[in-house]
Amino acid sequence: MRLLKPHEAATLPREVLEEHIVSLLRRCHGHLALRGAHARLLRLGLPRLTAAFALSKLLASCASARGTAASSSYARSLFDQIPDPTAFCYNSLIRALPASGPPIAALAVYRRMLRAGSPRPNSFTLAFALKACAAAPPAPAEGRQLHAQAFRQGLEPGA
Repeated sequence: MRLLKPHEAATLPREVLEEHIVSLLRRCHGHLALRGAHARLLRLGLPRLTAAFALSKLLASCASARGTAASSSYARSLFDQIPDPTAFCYNSLIRALPASGPPIAALAVYRRMLRAGSPRPNSFTLAFALKACAAAPPAPAEGRQLHAQAFRQGLEPGA
């Protein structure tokens, strides 16, 4: 796939730009490749909605990349750039954090989501938060609280 130039990106329909973004990110393996893709996307000067889409996809790629503390820090900075994060964005960040740090960081994002009130946690949010509780070091008390909260809300992990 060839890289777009800023003037080309400005003339393409949103769907085509989003396909380009997904294709670009699929080729990224690792933290440095994601940062490079992010730089390329910034240079394109994407419209606001497409930029939010790109950030959410970058964030999901960080969650899949499984990396170091630098990757977690990068994922957090990406998340903070998203104007109105969706449940998908929250889930991606919660999923990315336990891979390289204590579960408490992922649980802090979960609590942030609850405080924000919107979007509401879904079954995937619960599954990723519970997985964070099982990570090393485990957080069994927090896991029991999450389970009770999910039970009250009628959520099932990953359903």
